[in-house]
Amino acid sequence: TPIQKGAGMLVDKTNATVLPVCVITKNNKITPFFTKVLIRIGKPVTAEELKQGTEEMKSNERYAEISKRIFDRILELR
Repeated sequence: TPIQKGAGMLVDKTNATVLPVCVITKNNKITPFFTKVLIRIGKPVTAEELKQGTEEMKSNERYAEISKRIFDRILELR
């Protein structure tokens, strides 16, 4: 899955805490009717933790790095 920068931008601009959530389905597909899903909720991650070490990066690079860190937290829930 390509990682988009939007979540990283929101965290950078608002200092929001992120709650990583992973939705696990059979065959990684979501069908509209009667599909069992497993939802795993991780521990909240502060903006300060996600932004650590990105201060010297250009905006787009910073957003991409923060988004990658969020995505990594989601993958840990699998």
